Amino acid sequence: MELEKLLEHGISVVALFGVSYYVVRLTNFLFTNLTGSLDEHKDITIKLIDGLTEVRGEMCRLKQELAELKEQHRNYHDLFIIARPDRLPEPSERKEPRPRVRRSGD
Repeated sequence: MELEKLLEHGISVVALFGVSYYVVRLTNFLFTNLTGSLDEHKDITIKLIDGLTEVRGEMCRLKQELAELKEQHRNYHDLFIIARPDRLPEPSERKEPRPRVRRSGD
């Protein structure tokens, strides 16, 4: 009986030492090798994030410029509508708002 109990607990202790050794080795690997390689790539990651921020800023500026161009186009288009003799009456002269023509580009 004592031999069986010794073997049963002996196997458990050996398994515990094996798992403990594995955990210690894994922890050492994470704190030495993996942390060092992450530090090497930190600068690259920061530069990529900065580049992405610049691209987003440029996209915002382009959207603003596009909105300004659309407004200029609308004003230019309205100028020719007003200059035409068969034009629609001014807003103060009419009771309903002038209908807007939908274009595929807007």
